[in-house]
Amino acid sequence: MRLAAIALALTTACTSCTKSSEVAKLPAQAAWPTMSLIGRTSLAHACPVGGFIVTAAHVMESPGKEPTQYSYIYQQGSRIGWLKPIETFKFSDLGLMTVSSGDTPLYHKFSDTFPLRGDRIHWYEYNYRKGVYPIRRQAKVSSIIAGHLSFYPGPHSGASGGCVYNESGEVLAVITWGLGDGSTGLAPLVLGRFGPTP
Repeated sequence: MRLAAIALALTTACTSCTKSSEVAKLPAQAAWPTMSLIGRTSLAHACPVGGFIVTAAHVMESPGKEPTQYSYIYQQGSRIGWLKPIETFKFSDLGLMTVSSGDTPLYHKFSDTFPLRGDRIHWYEYNYRKGVYPIRRQAKVSSIIAGHLSFYPGPHSGASGGCVYNESGEVLAVITWGLGDGSTGLAPLVLGRFGPTP
């Protein structure tokens, strides 16, 4: 199995652009609870867990016969770095990433317990009112279907690629899909490890 990831392409041709050394010195919010990704075309999340950095495949690349892979800068608390794409999965809307430069992220722990219907979960998504900042959202597991965790209420916009946590703060899944109105959500399970792709 190959890994999948995101990379930020910084150009030196732009004289008005902030240099990477200056970006790393920007003050960071110590309480920032999620791994935020900002790239050329989108604002999303990634889920650092068990030594992997996971996000939604649709965050990483555009659809098509020759998909374009996107690059990102990340912030996780006081940590800032650059992520590059490796590859997306064929069987779900997931991919793994790697740090190309910058700070080493803090990794969450995989859950050892399979989620059950009615279990409480939480995640972070962006609030776009008067700026951009992550907010914590909570829900209950509705079902497990084809290796995906279904939950209600679901995410609004700005949740893709983020971790889904159980009540102990361990990672169960990664958010990839929602209707955008908070009615339902879907997240591929990432319990314990990533095995060979079929």
